[in-house]
Amino acid sequence: MIFITVCIILLAIAGYGGYNVKHRVRDFSRVAFDTDDIVEGLKKTNVENATMPKSVAAMTSLLLPQILKDFPEFDYDEWKVKSQNVLRAYIQAIETGNDSVMNESTLNVNSDLKQLVKQKINSLKIDNRKESFTDFRIHRTEISAYHKRDGRCVISFQSSVQSFHCVTDAVTGEMISGTKEIPYQTRYEIDLVYIQDRSKVENNDDKAMGLTCPNCGAAITNLGQKYCEYCGTGIVEFNIQAWYFGDIREKR
Repeated sequence: MIFITVCIILLAIAGYGGYNVKHRVRDFSRVAFDTDDIVEGLKKTNVENATMPKSVAAMTSLLLPQILKDFPEFDYDEWKVKSQNVLRAYIQAIETGNDSVMNESTLNVNSDLKQLVKQKINSLKIDNRKESFTDFRIHRTEISAYHKRDGRCVISFQSSVQSFHCVTDAVTGEMISGTKEIPYQTRYEIDLVYIQDRSKVENNDDKAMGLTCPNCGAAITNLGQKYCEYCGTGIVEFNIQAWYFGDIREKR
């Protein structure tokens, strides 16, 4: 990549004519990279870019008031930490090839997410590869999206992370991709899902549930509301409530 970039720069500089290309390259490198060696300057730039954390879609200040309106008891700080714990467990599971670290009860993950992890691990085994995330760290986590659909709410947490990410041959240890010298910056998005009635959602293949008050039949407009706004009947006791993490995906 550096070689191609250098070639392009050289061609651009050569097009100006005048005194020799060597001097023009040196002058350009001094201005652009503060060094006479353009290759060294490009390497330095790549390293600097690699140490800069990815930005996240920071929508917390905008979306949290909407979430608290629907769920007054929602503890943002608590679920933010839990989302980070789930992400760390996800990375550990892939790195070790052991999905048991994705404990459903302690991490609030569902079977779909565990299956996603198993598929990832099996795919690496089939390809005879090993994936490592040395010195994995989370820079920042924010709410990036909030959606309400078909009787469920989905809060997406987005985390900016860093690691020395490598893919190697599981037998020979030969490096296939990545590097142990330059950190890899990326983002992950973790979905936190709320279902007011888990059985109805699952039995209807995620189609609209049509939640209503068990007493007067009035529509329930807020998934988190605890009393019918028309007759005052308690809603919470008639519905199964569940928060769980249902998906993780990398957002480069």
